[in-house]
Amino acid sequence: MKPRHFFFCCMIFLSVHATDASSQSLIFCESADKYGKAINPADTFDINPEGGMLTVLLKPGHALNTSLINYEIYYFSDSVSLYNNTEQKEVQSNWLFCWIHLFFKDEGKYRVRALDAEKNLLGTAEVFIKADKK
Repeated sequence: MKPRHFFFCCMIFLSVHATDASSQSLIFCESADKYGKAINPADTFDINPEGGMLTVLLKPGHALNTSLINYEIYYFSDSVSLYNNTEQKEVQSNWLFCWIHLFFKDEGKYRVRALDAEKNLLGTAEVFIKADKK
């Protein structure tokens, strides 16, 4: 393999790997156990018409190194991401993961970003909420 092709292949691998790692650090699920395992993770959830609670599990792959996590919540309207709300969670800096329960009332697509107290991005993920029409 030519050095130029090898370099190009390595760059593609690293960019795909870095994107995948970032997207997996924030997980939507029904709940999480005390070991940081997501219970029934998914990117689409059905909720009651009155709304529903989801767990957002943060696993950045290293100690949190902060005392506060800010969860910025964005709602998509016509493919445009609109700021919706921020929720906060106090944590211990040596924790390797944490989770928060977020309430979703309206159906649609959401993006959640987890940031430390200094506004460094720890993870981001998107979820689609569907209202159950029973």
